Amino acid sequence: MCTFDKLPIGYARSNYNLGLAYGNLSYHENAEVNILKSIEFYKGSLKVRNVEQTPLEYAYTIQSIGVQYCRLSLTKDYEENILKSIDSFKDALKVFTVKKYPLYYASAYRDLGSAYCRFSAIKNRKENLTEAIKLYEEALRVFTQNNEMYDAALTDLYLGDALYLLALVTEPEKNLSKSYSAYIEAQKVLTSDEVPSLYAAIQEGLGEIHILKAELGNTEENLCQANNFVQESIKIFEPQKQTGKYYEGNIYYALSEIKDKEINLNKAIELYRELLEVYTIDEHDLDYAHTQIALGNSYAELLEVGREEYFNKALECFEEALKIISADCSFYDYAKILVGQAETYRKMAEITASREYFEKAIEKNMEALKICTAQECPLEYASIQTSLGDTYRGLARLKDKEDNINKAVAAYSKVLEIQEIEKFHLRYSEVQYKLGLCYIELAGLKDSEQNAKKAQECFDEALKVYTEEGYSTLYEQAAKAKEQVLSSFLDV
Repeated sequence: MCTFDKLPIGYARSNYNLGLAYGNLSYHENAEVNILKSIEFYKGSLKVRNVEQTPLEYAYTIQSIGVQYCRLSLTKDYEENILKSIDSFKDALKVFTVKKYPLYYASAYRDLGSAYCRFSAIKNRKENLTEAIKLYEEALRVFTQNNEMYDAALTDLYLGDALYLLALVTEPEKNLSKSYSAYIEAQKVLTSDEVPSLYAAIQEGLGEIHILKAELGNTEENLCQANNFVQESIKIFEPQKQTGKYYEGNIYYALSEIKDKEINLNKAIELYRELLEVYTIDEHDLDYAHTQIALGNSYAELLEVGREEYFNKALECFEEALKIISADCSFYDYAKILVGQAETYRKMAEITASREYFEKAIEKNMEALKICTAQECPLEYASIQTSLGDTYRGLARLKDKEDNINKAVAAYSKVLEIQEIEKFHLRYSEVQYKLGLCYIELAGLKDSEQNAKKAQECFDEALKVYTEEGYSTLYEQAAKAKEQVLSSFLDV
């Protein structure tokens, strides 16, 4: 047996190997327990390995500890563990200089980039994603210079992920274009024959890009392209491992917003349910939670077509997601859950004319606003304010009409203040349309001509998008509302 006193080098090596073994085991079972054991054994090897006498061994042990702390930050003590991870990688980089150990340097830079990417879900989203991208780009530069094409491709994959996440915060078109280019570069090396799992991840990433691009314009065309990539991912794996079904469900959900609502929602629900027959709360953590959120949102949307039986099912899905996601774990995912709950209550309130459910919807949205700002998470913030506007507009039919309509106007106006929101065509036009409906209501109460003109301006803005994009049903709704304004209030 290798003991610290008698065989210190063997002791260090044994501890390191045990740390490696438990780290690998954690990918298959008891993740948190085995990650903690991995860290413990890695630290055991540092009783012998130190920066003065064994700098190389010390540095890659510290880097390994950083990787495990980054993974641990997904399950507990989120900020504390991610900061430990970042500190570990920075410590390793004191040894891994670009001149002396270029490949170790690049590897540590890539890991540090992943830590900052994870940190962006906890706080300072834009700042940490920007830092992650810089780190990935430096790692990519060094790997490419040293002709390490596999590592360069893997870094491109991570870079594509980070750029996609940044597109959700700022400059969507620019960052989606960069993300797309990074994935395509990665795909040149990470092929379906060589590394099918990574190839599938690239296809899913490309699919996600087109799902988001569908919000920027050419909705059906982009969703069709998204589906092509997602189907390419799905065919790689046996049914139990087809994670691409989550993205396929998201495509049907997005399609339901522009046509065949109930049909497409039912297709999405079927796919999410199939995944949840395989996913477990322990083994798939965030994937499980995200699927529950998506399923909950789909059930909630069916309330709009009178399917009251899905009210409790939607709420149950969000409660399941909350077993994994908290505001400390991922603030924008937590906000999505709150908005999902709010929308479920609001839609049921519309069916049952329940003040109580409207009030619950307001409460959930207000809670979400405490953690989401227009700067940190613009799209989530837009969803919150839109939901809040819809809720006040619904509540106005039951009490305090003018006061609640004014609150709805204020909420919708907050959405239109978000930088670059006009690039998200459907969101922008939807809010303009709803704002126009509010001004019609106000025109019936006071300042008829002034409010009617505001309504007309809003409908004109909505119609610009609906005409350009060819959304016939949405166009008809907005055109009819505009005609009502002209005939009822403006004598045109």
